[in-house]
Amino acid sequence: MRPDPPVRIMADVSNDPEFEGPGLKFWLVLGGGIVAACLGGLILFSLFGLAWAAWGGFTALLVALALIIGVAWLLDRVQKQRYDDALGE
Repeated sequence: MRPDPPVRIMADVSNDPEFEGPGLKFWLVLGGGIVAACLGGLILFSLFGLAWAAWGGFTALLVALALIIGVAWLLDRVQKQRYDDALGE
């Protein structure tokens, strides 16, 4: 006795003439996002490497941690203000 074939969860759109797939805008935005992320990472790693060389490892880590905590604090203040505005306080 053969087991039942697996149930198809997703519709097969590969042969559907109405399915066009992602357009050019999607691929351009995706490619631009990847390039921007790579450049941002390169800049951040370069700055961290320069700080490491100038101040030593421990101080560079402390400065990076202070920057991360500062950005998180600012974002938290913005979100708290939006929440308070939504409540009408």
